Amino acid sequence: MPVLRLEGAVLGMTAISDTPDAPLVASDPGMIAVFAEVVFAYCEGFAPVRALAEKGGPDAPPHTPFLAADGELAAKLAIQAEWASGAGMALFVAPGTVAAPGDARAESIVQTQVVLVDLDHGDIAAKRDHLVLHLGQPTLEVASGGITVEGQRKLHLYWRLTEPAEGDDIARACRARHMIATKVGGDPAFRSAHQPIRVAGSVHAKGGVRRLVEILHHDPRDCDLGELIEAVVAMPPMEGIEGLDFNAASDRGQVTELFGRKVREGGLDGTTRFEALSRIIGYWIRRVREGHVSEREAWDEIQSYNAARIEPPWPEDKLRTEAARLWKRDAARYGADDTGTADDAADDGMPGGGDGGGDGALRPVRLTEDALADAFAERHADSWRFVAAWGQWLTWTGRLWKREDTLEAYDRARRICREAAVSSASARTRAKLSSASTVSAVERLARADRRHAATTDPWDRDPWLINTPVDVVDLRTGAGQPHDPALFMTRIAGASVSGACPTWLGFLETVTGGDAELQDYLQRMAGYCLTGVTSEHALFFLYGTGANGKSVFANTLAAIAEDAAWYCWHA
Repeated sequence: MPVLRLEGAVLGMTAISDTPDAPLVASDPGMIAVFAEVVFAYCEGFAPVRALAEKGGPDAPPHTPFLAADGELAAKLAIQAEWASGAGMALFVAPGTVAAPGDARAESIVQTQVVLVDLDHGDIAAKRDHLVLHLGQPTLEVASGGITVEGQRKLHLYWRLTEPAEGDDIARACRARHMIATKVGGDPAFRSAHQPIRVAGSVHAKGGVRRLVEILHHDPRDCDLGELIEAVVAMPPMEGIEGLDFNAASDRGQVTELFGRKVREGGLDGTTRFEALSRIIGYWIRRVREGHVSEREAWDEIQSYNAARIEPPWPEDKLRTEAARLWKRDAARYGADDTGTADDAADDGMPGGGDGGGDGALRPVRLTEDALADAFAERHADSWRFVAAWGQWLTWTGRLWKREDTLEAYDRARRICREAAVSSASARTRAKLSSASTVSAVERLARADRRHAATTDPWDRDPWLINTPVDVVDLRTGAGQPHDPALFMTRIAGASVSGACPTWLGFLETVTGGDAELQDYLQRMAGYCLTGVTSEHALFFLYGTGANGKSVFANTLAAIAEDAAWYCWHA
């Protein structure tokens, strides 16, 4: 007997149901591309994919690849969807990314960019309308392929965030999912970050009836997590839903909740010792990375928690091994310095491999403006200085520090940002890193870096040194020395010390009328003007009738000294 086909509006009370004899439903690569963009476009890392046997279908072992969240993710998901459809399996993803393939536990999720709800029973249309009224139009509405007993299509609704949630914000996003589900009677399973959901554009085949997991509406809008949470909190529960307990079925707890309760062996308190300790260790590793505590302080806190809250406590060697593993994973993800091995940790007492010092633990968070400014300083610390009192960058040319007035420092900051953007798998992160505001912020932060910042004091501080194209000459002795950035010289003469100069000596002989004493005086005057010494309080004037060598004398000395002269020459 054929199954009755139920037809209705896209979001109405009924949906189309295939008969076993209907044409084969195929996956839709276009829908998969939209789904991948909404759920993963801003994320970095790897998307945990799960191809699972459908209920009522043939048994099959799960297929669990991890796909890079990059520009090729949609195409790879389309291949997985086609394969799963042919095998009679369902295709799921965890709506978040992990740092490395192989582990998709809740605590392994490092980014998620959607708050979602699964509406799988009751008056689906009324629940959807209630959510749109109070939370706004979702970014994506998907018919999951299931049909309720009342004949309505089950829905997945997604609100995409303006940027991926990380760290504690993942817990906030999951709590928002849980509150939404609780207030409208949705599936509470998505309170967990790693709960898989069907891929839109794949095929739903429970009981042998094939339906497309269909995108019904796509509105490319983003929501701020904080504002969305405020709206969720303010949203009233639907009529008939009473006695809300947002902590119900959430015994696993937030990290901060774990600090205050005992965790007994065997998961008797809803959380295993391994889960609790892994999350506590992760919390303190993040605090170290963000510069709030030192490695030593974090390790002390981890040990104290194990002793006070875990019953029975883990042995220290087991605790140290797990901490070292998580520390290495964090370092691999955020590009931190080498954090050593578990064996190294045993030697110095720190599972992260550090010495526990405060300053050494202050590492900037990867791809932030702070981290990019740090990269700028790492690259240019030897050759760039910024003098705040002058509002000026100076760059070392190999012979002198030159005041930079072509915005080259800004351009170099742009190169740093461009390199970071190219290395990112997230389109949104690439756009943010390439923006003028990010480049400007990096250049401004670099100005204050102690490796660049300088006062006015050290520049041209020795009045007896003159910089020449060949070397630096000490006017007291006539000795030369190599150019050195540590001398902080910003001026250079137009000529170097050389041998005899018969033309110049002949000129002096002519204009002085052979007066050797006057020639000696002019030599001392010229030398004095090359120094920065003002002890003589002297002001020199050249006077006389025209065409007697005054201008030639002054212009020649000015050309030789160029910008190394401490005083201007005037004929």
